[in-house]
Amino acid sequence: MDTIGFCSFPTKAFHRIVDEKDQAEEEPSKGILVPPGDTGFQHAFIEPNVELMSKVLLATHDAVSGTGDGSHSKGPSLDTSPGLILSRRIYETQEHLGLSELVGCSPMDYKLDHAMDQIDSLWGLYMYRIIPRILFPATTGDEDDPSRIGLDNETIPIFVQGTGAFRYKLFHGRVVLDDVIAVCPFNDTIYQFSNQLTGNELLTLLNVTSSFPNSIHSDTGEFTVLPHLAVSVNGSIDVHRHYKLVTPHFHIIDMAERMYQVLGKPVPDPQPLLRTDKVPGDFWTTTNVWKSFIESNWKCTGSDLHRSPGLEGLHRRSHVTQEEQPLTVLAFVLILIVGLYAYQKRKQQLARFGYMPIGDPTTALLRSTTGSNGR
Repeated sequence: MDTIGFCSFPTKAFHRIVDEKDQAEEEPSKGILVPPGDTGFQHAFIEPNVELMSKVLLATHDAVSGTGDGSHSKGPSLDTSPGLILSRRIYETQEHLGLSELVGCSPMDYKLDHAMDQIDSLWGLYMYRIIPRILFPATTGDEDDPSRIGLDNETIPIFVQGTGAFRYKLFHGRVVLDDVIAVCPFNDTIYQFSNQLTGNELLTLLNVTSSFPNSIHSDTGEFTVLPHLAVSVNGSIDVHRHYKLVTPHFHIIDMAERMYQVLGKPVPDPQPLLRTDKVPGDFWTTTNVWKSFIESNWKCTGSDLHRSPGLEGLHRRSHVTQEEQPLTVLAFVLILIVGLYAYQKRKQQLARFGYMPIGDPTTALLRSTTGSNGR
């Protein structure tokens, strides 16, 4: 469930009349007057979480029925018995697959669509902190300064990735493996080209005219939108420096073709980037760099560990919901009645054959009154 939304639009045409004073007047027979250029079309996207959807449904119900008075603090419950059962089974499957493994604790919410220079930008976090620290460990100086990171003293490794690769925001607090996969599900192997590119060649390859490749600047000097391709430089590309291109497998063919066609350079076979941390012999991917960074840099505090994650809260919820309680009680009563009835029928049947089960209170009573063995 990626996106839910709704739209509204007029079902009849809108018209405007301009009089001699260039004043707009409403023509009742033609519909409601709207500003010039406004088609009357409206739309909204709804994030698919239960609390928000519940409030949207309540607001819609109140608006349609005309009963909205603002007295509701939250919307109606959307839980159903089959839905809760399915949620528990999903949680159990996640537990079985190890997806509930605690990776670390995020210090804040990181938004998927925020520009890269914003503090809560998911892409800014990835390009300016995760990639430099994990793929290109600093040799000297500030590890967040790309100009001081390199495979050698002359060549700066630079990472390029399309901004369609991530699919979900990252929430504040506990981060489990399932959250990491939700953010970056593709696990794309990361490759490096062995040939060097000048700063000008790199800008030509990226098809950007500004030395700031991550976005066009606004008048305020801030990045306004996410670029089509994000680059791991928090600033400008130096046209006098040399760079070595690193990119996920998804972009290999496109980058190689552009390198040959646009720059006229031969393209050596790109090689997967080997991990140098605790998993030697494995390759870096767009997903495991997230996991490695969070494990190394976002340690959980005591308050984080005592906070119950949503899925565990669901798992600890009573297995009998409010909707199930009346049915459960009724089933118990029916079973009890049927059991007593069967017990009495069986006892009467045995009594006809002159036998009472050992330990039965009726047997004890007969023996105490007859003074015999109960026959």
